[in-house]
Amino acid sequence: MRPHSLASWASGFKSAVTSRIRKLWKKPHATVWQEDYFEHIIRDEAELLRIRDYILSNPARWKLDRENPEAGPDVEDEWPWNRDDA
Repeated sequence: MRPHSLASWASGFKSAVTSRIRKLWKKPHATVWQEDYFEHIIRDEAELLRIRDYILSNPARWKLDRENPEAGPDVEDEWPWNRDDA
């Protein structure tokens, strides 16, 4: 990770918040952040619009979500900002 980069800043922020919450909760090993979550830098307006659309339409697509334990075998496998055709 490059020093002074956005990723470096985010990592430091999450570390500081985790430390503070664990002290407040008095739980030194508490999980604070969602596992398998990743940050994504939005690089242009088209990408921003795709992500906004995803956020607005996602609740209606829950039955097809790969994280839904009741979803069938034909679940979605891509995030919208990874798609070239969006």
